[in-house]
Amino acid sequence: MLFFTSDTHFFDENLAHNMHFAHRNYVNASEMNQDIIDHWNKVVSPHDVVYHLGDVGLVTSNREGFTKLSAVLNKLNGQLNIIKGNHDTRDFFKFLEKNNYQLDNGKKKVCFT
Repeated sequence: MLFFTSDTHFFDENLAHNMHFAHRNYVNASEMNQDIIDHWNKVVSPHDVVYHLGDVGLVTSNREGFTKLSAVLNKLNGQLNIIKGNHDTRDFFKFLEKNNYQLDNGKKKVCFT
């Protein structure tokens, strides 16, 4: 199947507690991240394709931050086709490209549109 999503804002502590903009009321961003992952994986199978329309996450723009966000993306079912949002950095996309892996079907986990 084909899915579309956007604005997951993984690791964004401000949105984890925002009831006006995002209707999120979590103890912290880690709890929010896990809830998104759990709900995502209940709907999306490993063979599905998901277009993420930007604002994937908010992490420090360095290897440590990118590694944390990449680890979350790797927990999500399906192949991800990411379109850059205003909170996503080119450096993160370059990191993902260099640290991408193949799914069981031979396709890359993350693609860029």
